[in-house]
Amino acid sequence: MSKIYIYTCLLFAVLILAAFVVACSSGSTNIQKDVKGKITKYVYHYGDRSVAPDYHRSYTIEVSADSTVFIVTTYGKELLRKTYNQNKLAEIEAALSTMDIKLKKEKKSACSGGYSESLREFVQDEVVFNGYVYHCDGDSGTLHVGNGDLSSVFKDVVPESVDSLINETMKYETEI
Repeated sequence: MSKIYIYTCLLFAVLILAAFVVACSSGSTNIQKDVKGKITKYVYHYGDRSVAPDYHRSYTIEVSADSTVFIVTTYGKELLRKTYNQNKLAEIEAALSTMDIKLKKEKKSACSGGYSESLREFVQDEVVFNGYVYHCDGDSGTLHVGNGDLSSVFKDVVPESVDSLINETMKYETEI
């Protein structure tokens, strides 16, 4: 065998090994590194468990430079929308920077009956981060939250009690 053939085989083996290492890495991406200070909107969504419509309440909190929008839905039907003229972007970014939030390789679950959370970050109209976690018999999804409570971070920027606002929609639903 010639030396060129041996070196070519070794080079090929190294390239395959490098590709394998990259493919098998955790895939974790910290949300704050590349876009810190550039985020123009955060969208947090809480997806309620599968229960009867009278009791099912999901909500979304959108935080941008000029407002915080709080939306309550039941299976896609909007029950409440409140807009607060305030800039809480820096507060959200500061709170999230203390948490170990990463994207991870998607883990699927056959479990049903849990609830979900998702977080999207935007720079202008471009989604720069999009992850979700499904809490049912453990956590599945693409979002890793290492420490802290994601829902509390977003609930804290809504000037009114989120739980009270959700309870108000319960009254509306039963009156219809």
